[in-house]
Amino acid sequence: MVGNDPVNDMIVARIGMKTYLVTEEGKVNETAIELSKKIRSNKTFDIPKHDFEGPLTSVPQAVNALLRK
Repeated sequence: MVGNDPVNDMIVARIGMKTYLVTEEGKVNETAIELSKKIRSNKTFDIPKHDFEGPLTSVPQAVNALLRK
């Protein structure tokens, strides 16, 4: 999963998907941000750590690293 929202996108790590957090500035859906704030305020909710992070242009390198495993 490649996305720029640590809560709404990186949650797929719970089902075993590898994740890449895009750290570039860009337009983010405001509704998703509000949902993220609600989830973050729930202290019992565990947000999985992403596997990779960086600019969108570095996604191919992350995919290649996974293929080499």
